[in-house]
Amino acid sequence: MAWPSWLWFLPLGIIVLILAANGVRLGSQRAALDESTVIDHYAAQYLKDHAALEGTGSAALTDCAAVPGSDPGVWIVVRCRPEGATQGWDYYVRRDGGLAFTGRERDERPET
Repeated sequence: MAWPSWLWFLPLGIIVLILAANGVRLGSQRAALDESTVIDHYAAQYLKDHAALEGTGSAALTDCAAVPGSDPGVWIVVRCRPEGATQGWDYYVRRDGGLAFTGRERDERPET
């Protein structure tokens, strides 16, 4: 029995459909992500980090503010400083909302 000549397109078509579905899914996630959501998420993370390292009490959500990122691949930098503190927490966030690195990690990474 001979296979139809168009049958070799079937695996390629399946791959294209999978890639298109992933593109739509990732695009809709990215479109739904806004600055406020990211800032709220990392401000809550700051409260957890501060409580784990320094104890509870002096950290507040209002300690955090965001600025545009200047490093490659960084969308927003969420900077959290407790009142009266000289050192705080910096969360460098990618466009997809994931954490690229923290301020302390940035200080430790080698220059490229």
